[in-house]
Amino acid sequence: MEFIKPSDDAKEIAQIHYETMLRALGIWDLMGEEPQKRTPTRVVESFCEFFGNNLEPINFTTFPMSSKTDQMVYVGDIDFAALCAHHHLPFFGKCHVAYYPDKKVCGLSKIPRAIEHFTHGALIQEDVAEALADYLEKKLDPHGVAVAIEAEHTCMSLRGVKKPGHRTVSIVYRGTFNHEKRADDRNTFVHLWRP
Repeated sequence: MEFIKPSDDAKEIAQIHYETMLRALGIWDLMGEEPQKRTPTRVVESFCEFFGNNLEPINFTTFPMSSKTDQMVYVGDIDFAALCAHHHLPFFGKCHVAYYPDKKVCGLSKIPRAIEHFTHGALIQEDVAEALADYLEKKLDPHGVAVAIEAEHTCMSLRGVKKPGHRTVSIVYRGTFNHEKRADDRNTFVHLWRP
């Protein structure tokens, strides 16, 4: 996954354009003198951060399995925040991941690091779940992967229909999680994060 690395000149141009937008909408003069000084800079820096400007590449460490197992590995309740692709407003919530190892497992911190990477940018929640599942399949080559993302979208809670407190859930099952005989495993996975 690639992230933006804008130059200082590009950031300055973005700040000018943001101020121009606020002026065009009649907001600039309502802000007051102090916010006018730094708000365009703060907004541009925030966008750079949301789009992954400060992230380092993931060193996704794996370890060989010493014996065969049929155990599910679960890492859940990982907080995240991202920007929605359509309004560039935040959505935030929890991500939950489970996998059935085959020949290797990952360091437990690698899953939150992967989540951190895949929740930067202008995103669609369902695409994040799919991309995270793809990444974990590629890195771990497991028997199966499950990814669930539950989030509140501020584009729906602060504007439009204005329904704060809602929860949007996306779930992706891969490999053995899709097999009919593993229906109990899907239920176990869901009950781990929705008791």
